[in-house]
Amino acid sequence: MRDTLRLSTLLKAVAAFSVSLWFLSYLGGPSSYHHILQQFKGEKAWFFTEFLENEIDREFDGTAIAQLCESKTWTKGLLFTCDPPAGGVDEVRNAYLNCIRLAIEAGAELIVPKVVQRNDRDITKVIPRPPRGTSLDYFYDRHHFNRSMSTLCPQMRLYWSIYELFDTPMGNPVKLSLSNMDIQRVNETVLERPGDWSLKFQEYLKMKKLNLPVKGSTGFAGVHLRTGEDVWSRFLAYDVQAAAYLNSLVQSSYSVAFLASGATPENMTAFAERAVDFNITVVTKADLLEEAELEYLHSLTWYQQALVDYELLLRAGLMVGTCESSFAWNIALRRAASIDSIGGDTVVDEQGPIRWQDRLSTIIGEQGKSGNLQLSIWL
Repeated sequence: MRDTLRLSTLLKAVAAFSVSLWFLSYLGGPSSYHHILQQFKGEKAWFFTEFLENEIDREFDGTAIAQLCESKTWTKGLLFTCDPPAGGVDEVRNAYLNCIRLAIEAGAELIVPKVVQRNDRDITKVIPRPPRGTSLDYFYDRHHFNRSMSTLCPQMRLYWSIYELFDTPMGNPVKLSLSNMDIQRVNETVLERPGDWSLKFQEYLKMKKLNLPVKGSTGFAGVHLRTGEDVWSRFLAYDVQAAAYLNSLVQSSYSVAFLASGATPENMTAFAERAVDFNITVVTKADLLEEAELEYLHSLTWYQQALVDYELLLRAGLMVGTCESSFAWNIALRRAASIDSIGGDTVVDEQGPIRWQDRLSTIIGEQGKSGNLQLSIWL
């Protein structure tokens, strides 16, 4: 009896399979089958797919955008962003396109602004307090936008958050308002002749006595005082280093200096006390950490602790160090690469104490001691 049931089940399966094969053959193969099945399965889903894949004004042609980007002069390190737009899809779309065009004309990288969401409970509050910013995905396909811009305008780098630039030396942001610039606009929001923007932007920066690229922190200076027990006699003496570093700090506008821990405790204390005479406050890693953090720091090796110094000195508005130190050279040249001044952009007096300098870093030392280290640093 069981054998009869098993045979009956097998025959049913074979019959169903044969019918499927005949059905496919009758329809003319898989392609015809797909076409017929399309009429029966989810007509709504099929309609939506066709609807969204076909624009009313034909397939998008980005040739003009590509040509526009190719015609501009791009400045590495120049970052643009715009105020987060509020309103409906139409207003947000226009604000985004306006922002992108301004950035292209200026040859800048773009931090893509967020969208301000209207208050869901009270739609009369277009801009709620506090404003709630959300991603471009609120209205549009962010990944599609990113792919399109990367293809059509690869010169413009996009950032989706300011936090992506956490390891980049930054300058003070410059607030621009079209209403404060002598440039014709339509409806107070859109440039009448976008091609004029680049020239007006450059004129504005000159008027404000700003230079491009706008980089380098203005929060604090960084000092790499190197007089530890392991330096022997090949480094400059403490008095020489301290005098040169304090002179650089006084000539700058910094009132706070971070002192990296590469010197003896006595020298670090002496430097901090002497800086007070020039109204400069000196801080170290120990001053910036809480008790638990300091305990963890002390559990690290001396070289590991230096990683903290390295990261802070990278982000200082001004860094000063000595030419005998590969540590100082590595930091100075990495910072220089961020503003395209690997060779140094300041002519130095060969008889003076400065061996190399740009607007972010100063390396002091004796003549003839800097060449080999400078040329041997990988960036």
